[in-house]
Amino acid sequence: MRRREGLGPSSRVKIYTSKKKYQGYIFYWTNDDVRTLKALAKQRAGVAKIAQKLNRTPGATAAKACALDISLSTT
Repeated sequence: MRRREGLGPSSRVKIYTSKKKYQGYIFYWTNDDVRTLKALAKQRAGVAKIAQKLNRTPGATAAKACALDISLSTT
């Protein structure tokens, strides 16, 4: 079981396992991040460029776009 710790003004949260092993951070999507994602998708920028602009992985960017039903195709 995981627990979240460190909720505050920041949009990142430390993740621990049940044995209190540190696993990393979760970076929540802010409204500005979603606006930027939509704007860059509309300009037909690629997933890699959008991910770099948002400081996120291409997988996380593609997953969020899929959840928001946004196409990231460049053609």
